[in-house]
Amino acid sequence: MRVLLRAALLMAGLFVMLALAGCGSTGRDAAVATVNGHDITHGEVIDRVERTVALQNAVAQSQFDATPVDPANPDAAPAGPELRTLGGVAPRSEYRAAVDELIDDSLVAAEVEARKLTVAEVDPTSPEQVQIIEAVGEDLAAELGAENARRTTLEASLNGVTFDAWLAEARTSATVSVDDEVGFWSASRGIGAVDVPTFEPVEPNADCVTLANTPNEFALAGEGPAGAVATPAVDPNLPAPALPAYYGVNDDDAPAAVVEGFDITNKAVLQDVEAEVRFQEVSGTTSASRGPGVGTYTTAEVARAVRNLIIDAAVVEEIDQRGLEVSATDCETALESLGEVPPEFDRGYIKRVVARQASIQTLLAALVEEGEPTIDPCVRHILVETAEEADDVLARLDDGEDFAVVAMEVSTDPGSGAQGGALGCQPLTQWVPEFAEALGGLEIGERSGAVESQFGFHIIERTEPTEADVAAAQANLSNTALQTWASEVLATLNVSVDERIGTWTPQTIDVVAAQG
Repeated sequence: MRVLLRAALLMAGLFVMLALAGCGSTGRDAAVATVNGHDITHGEVIDRVERTVALQNAVAQSQFDATPVDPANPDAAPAGPELRTLGGVAPRSEYRAAVDELIDDSLVAAEVEARKLTVAEVDPTSPEQVQIIEAVGEDLAAELGAENARRTTLEASLNGVTFDAWLAEARTSATVSVDDEVGFWSASRGIGAVDVPTFEPVEPNADCVTLANTPNEFALAGEGPAGAVATPAVDPNLPAPALPAYYGVNDDDAPAAVVEGFDITNKAVLQDVEAEVRFQEVSGTTSASRGPGVGTYTTAEVARAVRNLIIDAAVVEEIDQRGLEVSATDCETALESLGEVPPEFDRGYIKRVVARQASIQTLLAALVEEGEPTIDPCVRHILVETAEEADDVLARLDDGEDFAVVAMEVSTDPGSGAQGGALGCQPLTQWVPEFAEALGGLEIGERSGAVESQFGFHIIERTEPTEADVAAAQANLSNTALQTWASEVLATLNVSVDERIGTWTPQTIDVVAAQG
C-alpha cells in the first residue's frame, strides 16, 4: 500500500537502527489486560517475565555446571554461563507472552474456584520440588508448584477432556481485553494477533475531499487505529541497548520533523507506523518493526513514515499554492487505484491514504498539463559492410526506391532490417558517437550520406514520430513529472528531523535512520 501511494516519489535508502527505549515505565498497578472482569497488572507481567528469565538463567547455569572441563586445558573453559538481567524492562515479545500466560492462569484459577475443587498443597520435600528449589529458590519454586497443582487438579476433574481442549474452549468463551499498547488478543493465537471486526466499506466522501484540500492538515486527521495508538513514557534512565534501535515517545504534539515551519508531530508519525505494523500482524506476518518497549518501533520504520509525511506535506502545500482543488472524483479514482482494501486495515488510515493519493494525482495532472512531452529523435537506417555498398544504397534511394524496401533487402542489421530499418525514438546518447553526431544534424525527413562506425556503414534517415511514439512520450511525461517536481521542490525544502529518528537528505529525498 505504501508503494501504491508514493510509487513515483519514494526512493530507496539505507536504514540503520538506533537504540532508545524499552518497556517498563508504566505503573505497576496499571491494568494491561482484563479476563472476565479480573485485571492483570503491569507489575504482575513484569514479575512473570522476571520469573521466566530466572528460569532461563537456572537452565543456563545447570547446563554450564554439567559441562565437563577439559583437565588438560582448564583455561579454555568459559568463565560462566550467559545470564540475563532485565532491570524492570521487558522485551515486547516476552511481555506479550507473559500476559498470555497470566490470562491462562486466570482462567484456570477461576475454573478451579467455580468447580469448588480442592487443590493439594505442594510438598516441598518431593524430589521434583527439591530439584526446582535448588534451581530457582523456595519462593519461585512454591509459585510454580502451586500453578502446576491447580492445573493438575483441574485436569483430573475434566472427565476425559484434555486440559488443552478445555483451555482452548475457555479462551474462546472468555471476555478478554488487552491494552492496545501491549498488543492484540486472539483466542486461538494469543497476544500479538487480533480478530479485528470488519470495518464499514470505505467510500469516497467529504472526508477525503476535506482532508485533501486542507493544506498540511490531513497528516494529523483520521480515526486512528482501533484503540488509537498511545505512546507510553520512555524512561530516560534506561541504558540504550545495542542494535537494533527503536523510537517511541509520550509527547504526541512534539515534532518528529518540521517542514517549512510546519510540524509533523509524533502522533502523526506513530499513528501511521502503528497502522502499517498492525496490518502486517493481522495478516499473519511477524513484524520486525516493533521495538522491545511498548509503543516503540524501529527507527527504520519511523524514518520511512517521516519521509512519507514530508513528501505528503510538500504535495498538499504545492496544491494550495497552485490554487488546485481535489474533487470527489479524484478521491474515487484514488480509492479505485488502491484495489481491494482488506477489512483488517484501519479505516482512519485508509481515509488518509486515499486523501494523499488523490492529492498526488491532482498535482500530477497539473504537472502533465503544463508540461511538454519530449520525443527523442526517431530514426531508421540501412547498415552495410563497405563504402561501395553504401554508395549503391544511396544511389538507389536517390532514384526513388522505397527506403524500407531497400533496408529489408540489403541491411545487415538483423533487428531493424526486417522492420524496414526502423529503430524507434531514442536519446542520442543511446547511439555510437558517429551515428549520434550524424542523426543530431538531421531534420525530420532528411537523410545522411554514408556514416562509418564500428559496425559498418550507415545510411541514416530521421523520421516523423508515429502516433504510438507520441503516446509513449506522453506516458513517459506522466512517469517523470512527479520525479522532476520532487527533485526541484523537495530538494530545496527547509526540513529538520528529530535526530533520534534520522537525518533528512534532500539529494535522495529520504530520511536516513539514525545509527546507534
